[in-house]
Amino acid sequence: MNSTVPCGTPIAPELPHCSSIFQKMPDSSADVRSQSVPNTLAELLEFVSSDSWRRHGRSFKLIEEWRALPAEQILLSELFIRLTMSGFRPFLREKGYLENTIVAYRKGLTYLRNLAISCGVPVDPGYKPS
Repeated sequence: MNSTVPCGTPIAPELPHCSSIFQKMPDSSADVRSQSVPNTLAELLEFVSSDSWRRHGRSFKLIEEWRALPAEQILLSELFIRLTMSGFRPFLREKGYLENTIVAYRKGLTYLRNLAISCGVPVDPGYKPS
């Protein structure tokens, strides 16, 4: 039995020339990020998956309440800085939440921080939600 393919037989479908594919691609990943880097909390929330909305949605609402601004006015450059690290936890304590609930809401803030980083938002490396 002969297992070789006769000469001239197409093995795979024709592919477009690589140069046409590369012309459509951005030069670097920074070019992709620069097109859609969010500036406000509302813009960042557009990147949240439906599963994460179910898990952390209440945290997102509490952040708006904590900052006393709508999400469209909360700048990410002011949300993820060292000066606001300790502000969220005392806010939740004042509202009467217990420590285990505070930890759960803090995870929502951590999720947003990680999402912001993945979207190209510069975040203070020393920032950790508290």
